[in-house]
Amino acid sequence: MKDVRMRITMEKCDNIVNALQERNYDVECVPGGTLDNYFCEVGESNLKLSRWKLRKYLIVLERFVNEWTSTLELILTDNAETYYNLYNSYMESYTENMMEE
Repeated sequence: MKDVRMRITMEKCDNIVNALQERNYDVECVPGGTLDNYFCEVGESNLKLSRWKLRKYLIVLERFVNEWTSTLELILTDNAETYYNLYNSYMESYTENMMEE
C-alpha cells in the first residue's frame, strides 16, 4: 500500500498525538529544532484519521523552512523499514546534539 504524506498544522498534530495517547498508544517524541517529531507504532487497527485509515506506523516530522520556521509532515506507512530508518536517524541526531551541549 502506498505511503500517505501530507503537511499538517501544529493544532492537527496535537489532536493526533492526544487522540493516540488517549487510546493508550505509545507515542515517542523526539525533540527537533523548532518543532518536535513523533513516532507511533499503531499496528493493525481500524482507527481513521480524517478520511484516511491509519497504517501500521504514524510519523510526524519537522521540515525545516528557515532559521525561524518549520512545518510538519505527517507520514502514514505500513513499511517497517521506512519507520525504523527514520526513527533511528532522528534519535541518533538528537543524541548527538545532546552530547555536544
